[in-house]
Amino acid sequence: TAVCHNDDAWHLGSCTKAFTATLIASHIDRAAGADSAHALTWDSRVGAILAPAIDAAGLPAIHASLRDTTLVQLLNHTSGLTIRPPRAAWDLCWDRDTHSRDG
Repeated sequence: TAVCHNDDAWHLGSCTKAFTATLIASHIDRAAGADSAHALTWDSRVGAILAPAIDAAGLPAIHASLRDTTLVQLLNHTSGLTIRPPRAAWDLCWDRDTHSRDG
């Protein structure tokens, strides 16, 4: 039998969709009733959430057509995003020196 190590890479496939939705739902639930301008809601806009981090990292701005997309639209697949992003989009966010999408 094979031995697993802490730094082993695992292909999770579609499991990450459920993880992401659960984490966002937990955050929204904890923030409910909190008096904070930074609390997430299902109607929070992607542009408002990500713009500060993108600006700080010096990355290209979020495309104008996606800035008003809500979290719920992303999570229920009604945002209008393509099922297969262009290769250039993957290249911007994937470090191929340390990871492999192909296993």
